[in-house]
Amino acid sequence: MNNQQGSGNNAGALTYTGSLPTNYNIIINSTSVYGRLSATSVTGTMTFGIYSGSTVSAGATYDNVLAGVSSLNLSSLLGTSQNCNWSLQMDAQSNYDLVISTCSTPPSSTPPSSTPPSSTPPSSRQTYNQTVTNSKLTATASKFENMRTARKNSVLTTKLDALSAAQLEEYLRKSQGLTKFKSNTQAIQSQSNFKTALSTITAPKSFSPAGRGPSPITNLTRTNVGNLTLADLKTNELYASIQPANFSSDDKLFNQASNQSGTNVLEFLKSNKNRDLISNDLKESGFFLRTFGSITNYAAINSDDNSYNNDSYGFFGGVQHKIDENLYQGYSLGFSTNKLTLDASEGNTKTNTIHADIYRKIEEKEYGATISLGTYVSFIDNVRNISETSEILKSSPINSGVDLKLELVKNVNLFGLNFYPSVSITGSYGLVENYKEKGGSGSALEVKAHNVLATKPEIGFRFENNFVETEKMTEGLNFSLFASRQKYHDGHTSTSSLIGENDFTGSTLPKIKDDFLTAGLGYAAKNIDEKSDLNFNFFYTQSTNNALNSSLLSISYNRVF
Repeated sequence: MNNQQGSGNNAGALTYTGSLPTNYNIIINSTSVYGRLSATSVTGTMTFGIYSGSTVSAGATYDNVLAGVSSLNLSSLLGTSQNCNWSLQMDAQSNYDLVISTCSTPPSSTPPSSTPPSSTPPSSRQTYNQTVTNSKLTATASKFENMRTARKNSVLTTKLDALSAAQLEEYLRKSQGLTKFKSNTQAIQSQSNFKTALSTITAPKSFSPAGRGPSPITNLTRTNVGNLTLADLKTNELYASIQPANFSSDDKLFNQASNQSGTNVLEFLKSNKNRDLISNDLKESGFFLRTFGSITNYAAINSDDNSYNNDSYGFFGGVQHKIDENLYQGYSLGFSTNKLTLDASEGNTKTNTIHADIYRKIEEKEYGATISLGTYVSFIDNVRNISETSEILKSSPINSGVDLKLELVKNVNLFGLNFYPSVSITGSYGLVENYKEKGGSGSALEVKAHNVLATKPEIGFRFENNFVETEKMTEGLNFSLFASRQKYHDGHTSTSSLIGENDFTGSTLPKIKDDFLTAGLGYAAKNIDEKSDLNFNFFYTQSTNNALNSSLLSISYNRVF
């Protein structure tokens, strides 16, 4: 479309509704006679240009050439026509003015030549959206280009002008704040870790061997998220250690002393993860106090995802009452801290969470059932680094939520062997606080996050049998297998905008569900008379996209002669 109707004629601006033309060229006869377009309810994107026969001059401004059109409807706000550089600049009424900045001297008249004249336009700066090669970043690049054209945030755009193409793309990726999803889901993940650890207490115990509840193999299998180490096996007496000099007939042959090397409470918890500090059999009523934690290394599944290392540790304690012969009720309070560190020094998130839970369980001869209701409050400190523009951005939201878990365990005797299939489901709802980042030179975001709704069904079984169990000898085999799926039904999207720009755009988690499989196999044979200890253990985890895979094999044998 070529248009002259507008300034300098009685008809006024050309009105337009509907789908925009692919190309729109303004016809300019003078500084007072030129085309204007007034749009209403338009869709699509058009390329703005100046008609080739127009008369333009350097330094001239043509008012209100476009009205009712946003930057999203324009492929670019800069261009070159008839040896002149032009730009579209928004005025106070949100209309666009056409500004002619500079014009180069046209070539002098020369006799015809056999060499055709060059059609290459004069060199000019490439816009941000012309520089990037990743189509996913084009829209973001256009926003920063429009900001530059409108002379907003010149400190930031000056830095962007100095970046190479690769650096600009990396900045644009980081500027969208994709890492915010990690922090938005940290609180609900901390609560999930707490509930998993608490299941070592709340699991039915009466129909397990000797009423002890799930074996260490089962507990380690269930809490393993690709982070199990030999130290965990030693802590749970699944690793044959050097026999102490004062050997006795204690049925715990190789009891490990707690690591007391920490200098404060947090250091102690970090050094003594997944350990019972106060342990009762809880057949009647009693107290419990246990530590929990993990170190997780996560591999990104695509360019929109982030690899990270997550170190978490905490403790929980509580009391359990026996209401009648088969009914128990318990209460638990806990605290955990975890630090998620993104790869490539992109930042970190530290989360301190207070946990609370109340549960009730029934234990019959052939089945056991548990229902638990939990809540949490998380205090989060986010740090986002953008190295390309030397910015450090910080935020401190407070998130909270509730969850409900139901679990059913069945006692099945197969050929004289103990087999315990189980099924559970956990539903969680997290309240995620909106927040604004502080610091930086213009890249700080205002984030409007959705509350998180997630479910985690789990199905599995454990096989636990002691073939020999006397005061002097123990021999047993354990095998556990659990499969779960954590799915985010809401909270997997959020909107963000540079502070003050109010151009909120949405983004989505790289994946909204994660399937996880964990297995553990253990064989142990201890003989006090022979002063021998044999342990064989194998643990394996597998997750969607191989993001949290691991395997651990341990064979240890010790005998004192």
